[in-house]
Amino acid sequence: MLALLMAGTLGYMGIEGWSLREALYMAIITVTTIGYGEVRPLSPAGQLFTIGYIASSTVIFLYAASSLGAFLLSEEFRFLFQLERTRRRIRKMKNHVILCGYG
Repeated sequence: MLALLMAGTLGYMGIEGWSLREALYMAIITVTTIGYGEVRPLSPAGQLFTIGYIASSTVIFLYAASSLGAFLLSEEFRFLFQLERTRRRIRKMKNHVILCGYG
């Protein structure tokens, strides 16, 4: 996400000649789809950059969301969750005896 904001900021600074503040603001409102409108009118090159920036940020967001969803639904996550639960239970145990025997 940070790399995406950096790319947008540098793109607007390079293409439109905007200050760091203006370019970062435009990158943030574009990638978060807030939709306040442009900081200043965009040149044709800036408009094309914005189209590409919106498309790429949407693809990256969808990929990240699907990866997170896949992890949360995976067996590995369930195992890690169960392991942490067991560790918490063990930490809470006090004054107990474990009996081991044959049979």
